[in-house]
Amino acid sequence: MEPHKRSFSIMIGILVIALFLTGCDSLSSGGDSKSLSIVISNPVGDVTVSIGETVGITSTSISEAGISQVQLLVNGQVTASASPQEPGAEMFVALTIWVPTNPGTYQISVAVEDVGNQRVESSKLSVTVQEGGQAQSQTGSDFLPPVTPTNPPTATEAPAGT
Repeated sequence: MEPHKRSFSIMIGILVIALFLTGCDSLSSGGDSKSLSIVISNPVGDVTVSIGETVGITSTSISEAGISQVQLLVNGQVTASASPQEPGAEMFVALTIWVPTNPGTYQISVAVEDVGNQRVESSKLSVTVQEGGQAQSQTGSDFLPPVTPTNPPTATEAPAGT
């Protein structure tokens, strides 16, 4: 390859890499705004439950600006919300709960809003609600984390005479 063609090829390669890195930087920073993201971390896919079963939705939110609140949406309507205990936290794991009262298929998503009022919604998952106890896949109660008592019972004395 001739020297001037090789120099030109190297310059084009450097330019392509520079443009790529600049594009990645603007994608990760969201342009002028701070980045904000949310993902449903549990359940990991569509589920089937029975009417009245508790469905726990765990979401993980990250915001460089700080998280204001997280909302659970069922068919686009807010049914529950949660806020970090530490205002403006950059990461927040929320457990929101929904108890279906009617059979049908519902679209569930979670939205996060940061302290600057920027809002992002997660991808949707489908929850099929059936009558009776005939759920065909994992139930909503399987998605609830174990409950740790905040005030564990203390040891009691044995009754006298034992």
